[in-house]
Amino acid sequence: MGRSLPPEPASSRPTLHLFATNFEKDLHNAKCLQNLDGEEVIYKCQDSGEVKGIRGEKEIHIKVNCTVVLIVNLSDDLVNGLSGTVTETGKESVVVYFPDLNRTECIPFYNFTKYDPILKVDIGSRKQLPLTLGYALTVHKAQGVTVDRVVIECKNMFQYGQLTVAVSRVTKKKGLQLKNFSESLLKIPPKELTDFYQRTPLTVMDDKSCCSNMHVLNVNIQQVEISPASEISEDPYDSSEDEDTLLEQVELIEKHLHPGAVTHHLPEDININSDILDTIPIVDPPELAQQVQEKEVLISLQQNQTELHTLIEFLWDEIYSMKEKHLKGERTRRSMNFTRILIKFLSSKDYNARVTCMCTKQELSVSFFNVTFKISQRLRELVLKETVKPIIEKTTQMSEESTDEFTESPDGVGKIRYISGWCVNSVRKKIRPCEEGSGFCPLAETHQSL
Repeated sequence: MGRSLPPEPASSRPTLHLFATNFEKDLHNAKCLQNLDGEEVIYKCQDSGEVKGIRGEKEIHIKVNCTVVLIVNLSDDLVNGLSGTVTETGKESVVVYFPDLNRTECIPFYNFTKYDPILKVDIGSRKQLPLTLGYALTVHKAQGVTVDRVVIECKNMFQYGQLTVAVSRVTKKKGLQLKNFSESLLKIPPKELTDFYQRTPLTVMDDKSCCSNMHVLNVNIQQVEISPASEISEDPYDSSEDEDTLLEQVELIEKHLHPGAVTHHLPEDININSDILDTIPIVDPPELAQQVQEKEVLISLQQNQTELHTLIEFLWDEIYSMKEKHLKGERTRRSMNFTRILIKFLSSKDYNARVTCMCTKQELSVSFFNVTFKISQRLRELVLKETVKPIIEKTTQMSEESTDEFTESPDGVGKIRYISGWCVNSVRKKIRPCEEGSGFCPLAETHQSL
């Protein structure tokens, strides 16, 4: 199930990835686009009226040679779901080569509309390219698509038949890969659904008299609340609110990936390999499978120094910012609060999303995030050391300055004489009883009394 696919043929389209949620799909598409060389062109939509739930994307990021998919029917040949490669970008159109048609087509902006069946008028419109990135699709959107190679992420699947729809997209068994598969995904559909498909089909009459007959199914009907037609989205799996949230997260990711976004840079005297990676507790030689995988992750990180440096800079900036924000108050409480906030951040979806965009050459497995967690703990120690470093340097400097002043100052010499005199006087008081008595005081006893 979790085996890797054979290498992609040079002439084939990139392997299609299927996800259960829009967030996972958009994140994978953004990652693939980022790995593609060339200038990125952003096409923004033009909205008017009520656009909640309307089709078409608010922003489309495109590069030459990126994979795209049509999301509307433009003609008998240019149909919804047709995949192609962008060959040229323009101001209000893009040129796409469609291998299934073996020809190039210019795809202009398309006017998406939202129709209100009660008012019987269009209440909103959106002008945008009728395209979307095609490296990944949701299972819902992939219905009708047929490919030779597909990778299916099963982690967030929850609907009956969702996995079946995804698996049926591929034409060859060797072109199928399942990730995070669980037998719990093989759900038995409700009895009402199986009864519906197993019942005897109705006979279609030439005079259409069969349409006037009423057939009632013996099923349990539950009362549900129906929303007004104007509030129903054309696609129940799409939500403009989810899209807004996604765009905010993408903007946040881009902000942290931008070189100028880092506020606190890693000090130059800290060596990433010797001061950080070499201190990570890894069993050598590894005995368990997880230990072997974690060692492989460390080797992979060392081989990709650019991604490693970006990851370390990001973690340092985040941890240092957390320290300045949360390391306040009583010593014990502020230390616990700092640690708790750090662990919460390292377990968040926001952290996973940012690391996913940064480490495009890494397999983001459990072992990978275990290693990054250990790296974060080491960086936490270095951040705290860096925090007290100015205090130590200042104390050392003050000590050196006060020592020089003490040896040369008359006041300092006077203090030494006073302390020395007090010590000598104390010793005399201890020894005097012996001297006044027998005139003899054993050396050992004298030391013991002192």
